[in-house]
Amino acid sequence: MRVNESDFASLNNLQKQYVLKNADYEAQKRQLKSLEDELASTSGKSDILAKAGQILNMMADSQRKDACKKLEDVCSYALQYATGRNLKMNIEMGMLRNKVAAEISVVKPDTGVENFPMDGGGGGLADIIAMALRFVLLSTYQAENKKPIDGPVILDEPAKNVSSDYIENVSNFLLNATEDFGRQIILSTHNEFIADAAPKRYRFYLGEDDSTEVLCEIKDEGGGQDEA
Repeated sequence: MRVNESDFASLNNLQKQYVLKNADYEAQKRQLKSLEDELASTSGKSDILAKAGQILNMMADSQRKDACKKLEDVCSYALQYATGRNLKMNIEMGMLRNKVAAEISVVKPDTGVENFPMDGGGGGLADIIAMALRFVLLSTYQAENKKPIDGPVILDEPAKNVSSDYIENVSNFLLNATEDFGRQIILSTHNEFIADAAPKRYRFYLGEDDSTEVLCEIKDEGGGQDEA
């Protein structure tokens, strides 16, 4: 059988194409292997990152639970002290618009009845909780430089919605809080019970000529008032 030049050229051309295609195939195999290795490595890293994220979330959740427990304990004590009733503040953590949110309720453990004072229906309970929260947050919060916040607690008309039956207890709670938390309280009030409990107070009077008169009263050791 004779092979003419054209057939030889065609065969030679096919051989070259095979060599090129085979080289391209081998290159793609190497690239695929490299991608598979990279994918396996990425999957491993992804698993590690996912597990790390779970651990961090657990740590953050644990810290939130610890903080909530402290808030619940102090506010529950304040509610019980001020009202003389078996009340417990409860904080439920959840997510709202992809952010951590808290819902505060006051529970009667003996009946299980819940009240949501922060919705506006709790009045005096909300006032008591707000006062207690200020002390706790100031005591636990630390700035970026890790230094605690010093200074007094400033209150404007505290316990304005608290029933007159409990206002004396609230006054005593504020006095005890200054000692327990080591903070001075500066407040403005029209309530005589709260004003009388203060060791030092300033009374403001409006004169007939619209001038303001200020009278400083300091409690003596016997509980009386000295004017200054």
